[in-house]
Amino acid sequence: MGEDDLNHCMRPVTCEVSDTDAFVPRPRRTRSTDENGRGLFLVGKLPRRWGSRATPGGKVVWAEQDLPHISGPRSART
Repeated sequence: MGEDDLNHCMRPVTCEVSDTDAFVPRPRRTRSTDENGRGLFLVGKLPRRWGSRATPGGKVVWAEQDLPHISGPRSART
């Protein structure tokens, strides 16, 4: 793997989820009996940054996560 390949692998990965609700998401406190409302809690703990944007059909919520650092090629085991 060359240096260009390593630089390509070190970019963040972006995950996007869309729905038809135009409501802008915001973190909230949930009770143990709530069946929803935990998504942004998890999103806020895992990625390096996240956000949302309006679309003509609703909204998109996105999150960026850094890929693990790769120190170099692994040697073949025999």
